[in-house]
Amino acid sequence: MDWWNEVKGLEALTGNLSRSTLVHFGVEIVSGCFKFKHLFPEHKDLAALLPGARLCTSAGNMLLFWDEMVPGNIQKIWCAEISLETRRQGEIWGNVEWSRAVMTVDDDDPFARPGRCKVLHSVSVTR
Repeated sequence: MDWWNEVKGLEALTGNLSRSTLVHFGVEIVSGCFKFKHLFPEHKDLAALLPGARLCTSAGNMLLFWDEMVPGNIQKIWCAEISLETRRQGEIWGNVEWSRAVMTVDDDDPFARPGRCKVLHSVSVTR
């Protein structure tokens, strides 16, 4: 199925998401990735090549990961857990269960460069 619907009720995330690399450069990045996708034939999933946001699931909820560049050449990787419900006339509403920066990368990090880190995969672990 190739359709989408707006998820309402996520205004609490607007501030951080508005500073995401994918939000600011998304159209150019996606266009560039499609243009050069033939150079990466082993990557069937275009999302693996893109910086910025990533969606996953955990215990029936949606996990949204995104990056944020802050002054001082610091990159923060954020995560929000969002529960979803369908309301009248098929409206989809989300409730932010929690949201916080889960990783910070700065110039002092010898193993990573700010702006070059992203979430590739996530695994839900329960006890």
